[in-house]
Amino acid sequence: MEGQIFLKNGSLESLSPQNLVDCATSVYNNDGCNGGLMDNAFQYVIKNGIETEQKYPYKGVDEKCRQKEHTHKFRKYLDIDPDEKDIAKALSARGPISAAMEASRLPFYSHGIVDGKSKCSNHPSDLNHGVLLVGYQTEGDDDYWIVKNSWGTDWGEQGYFKLRRNVNACGIKYVTSFPQL
Repeated sequence: MEGQIFLKNGSLESLSPQNLVDCATSVYNNDGCNGGLMDNAFQYVIKNGIETEQKYPYKGVDEKCRQKEHTHKFRKYLDIDPDEKDIAKALSARGPISAAMEASRLPFYSHGIVDGKSKCSNHPSDLNHGVLLVGYQTEGDDDYWIVKNSWGTDWGEQGYFKLRRNVNACGIKYVTSFPQL
């Protein structure tokens, strides 16, 4: 969502993940700090808007919804076909892409490329966490996604991680989408 706002008006604002943790809960089939998926969060933001991180700071625990304002709203979101080449094209054309993945071992990540072979499941029924694809690269023989997580800058590589590309690591291709202002 932040990327779409930036592409539209040139202003980079941090939106509040805590707003979604607290407010886009059971009615939207999300479960606070226990996880949720971006399409459900998009449905919440389309209806209710979302606050900036400055106005609704991250606490890392489930709290009562205290959203008072509707700083940003979106019109709709679009899903991308489950093909990593299509996802890369959309990322290049549209900017950051929201993605669901299986992330049960992700809290233990510190650096390097998550290969998806032993670190996570790539089965669609195991998807349990939403992330943001912000880029992709190739270093030598290693193709990978550059992924922003929602756990703050003290986690991973300053809040980001690398995920093996073109092998459906952690089920990354199954559910991808982006919002439209």
